[in-house]
Amino acid sequence: MATRMPSKNDHTLVKRPSTVRQPEAKRARRVKAVAATSVGLLDLGAWVARMPLLLERMNAAQDSFRFLEVMTPVPAGLIKTRESLAAWSRANGTSQGEVEAHPPGRNMVADEFLYFAEGVRKEHSLDYLFGLTTAMVAFTEDGRAHWNYFAFGRDHVSLVSTFDLRRYAAEARRPYEAAVGMLLVAQMLGLKHGVPSHEETRGCIFDFDANRDDVVVAIRQLAIDPQCLRLLPPEEAAAADALLAALRRMKEH
Repeated sequence: MATRMPSKNDHTLVKRPSTVRQPEAKRARRVKAVAATSVGLLDLGAWVARMPLLLERMNAAQDSFRFLEVMTPVPAGLIKTRESLAAWSRANGTSQGEVEAHPPGRNMVADEFLYFAEGVRKEHSLDYLFGLTTAMVAFTEDGRAHWNYFAFGRDHVSLVSTFDLRRYAAEARRPYEAAVGMLLVAQMLGLKHGVPSHEETRGCIFDFDANRDDVVVAIRQLAIDPQCLRLLPPEEAAAADALLAALRRMKEH
């Protein structure tokens, strides 16, 4: 458990660290913070109004991960219309019949964002960087196009969708920010430790949710199935439990 609540500047990348010498006790705490996995969050129009509060709660709950808000200009044109996404899908190994059977909605193409995000991640010396978009997520994998997903990531960067998440959070009787936090925790652990999603809906943050509406069950529970929890190192399993407990304690206002 963290020993203090971070201030706003502790989780916003807007200035460089001070070069003034610190007393030994303060420097020891700083070394501990550097040892944590740093996770940058880039809001691509998701409008998480209480982002500072969300990051404050998540950082105060544990010491394994440090979540920071990143502010940087973002390229235009990442979100595709239905027509342009359908054309992109056909150009990436998808038949016209598949597109018609599962029509793509408003999506951001992760492949394009991840290339940009990796540069931002390195610029800010972050371990991971996640983008939050109001569009659904499309990507290519194994030579085929996929669309209408909640998230997709490669290596140290990921794109996370908040499409319809306010409605799902309301149905689960959870704050929107808690639902956003759940997606971030799931993507963080999935990327870092290779925890796979499972087809069965268990109310676990690693539910695949082929039926998007099933995510309500996971938001309501804000938990990790014991089988999935055993795939994490003990220290980070404890941190994950602490993060989700902090999200469960969040109230609407």
